[in-house]
Amino acid sequence: MNLVLLIFLVAGTLATSFTDEKIEAVAAKCCVRKEECCREIIRFGLPVRCGYEKDKEIPKIIYKCLQKELFDKEQEEKQRVELDDVNCCRVFIKDRFDPRGLCETKCKTAMESPSLSETVKLQRIKECSIVENPRFQCFNQCRALRREGMKIEVMRPDEYCNTTTTTTHHPQLQKKMLHRGHRWL
Repeated sequence: MNLVLLIFLVAGTLATSFTDEKIEAVAAKCCVRKEECCREIIRFGLPVRCGYEKDKEIPKIIYKCLQKELFDKEQEEKQRVELDDVNCCRVFIKDRFDPRGLCETKCKTAMESPSLSETVKLQRIKECSIVENPRFQCFNQCRALRREGMKIEVMRPDEYCNTTTTTTHHPQLQKKMLHRGHRWL
C-alpha cells in the first residue's frame, strides 16, 4: 500500500516537471530500442534497469543522457550529484537506528534515478527518516572527498565519517588526508 502511494506521489511530482512530449523525446534520444522502459524510468523516478545491467557502462551513459536532457540547467559540475556517488550510500550501513537499512535503500534508489533532480535526490536522502539523520552529513562529506579525488570505494565509512563528532575533527582521516597530500575541505 505504501509503495503505491509513493509511486503516485513521485509521479505527481514528476508530472509537474515534464510534459508527455518531453518524456517521449528524451526516451527516444537516450534509450535506443527500450523507449517504453525509459518512459517508465522518467515518469516514476526509477533507477536505470531495462536489461542494460549486463554492461556496466551503458547504464552510466543512459543516466548521464537522461540527466542532461531533463535537467540541462542544473548546478555547476563541481556540485553535481554523480551516479558513482551511490558508493557514498554506504554511510547508512549498520546504523543501529535503522537495522533494516531503509535509509541505505532510499539513498541508492534516489541516486540511481536519473529523472529526479539533484535537489530532490538530496532531499530524499536527507529525509530518509522523520528524525534528523546525522549520517546525511557523512554522505555529503563522502561526496566532497570524491570530488577531491579520494577513492571512497576502498575506504570504510568510519574512516571518513564519525557520527558522534564532526568530520572535520576526525583525526584518522586528517592523518590520511595529510599523508596523501589532500587539503581538508
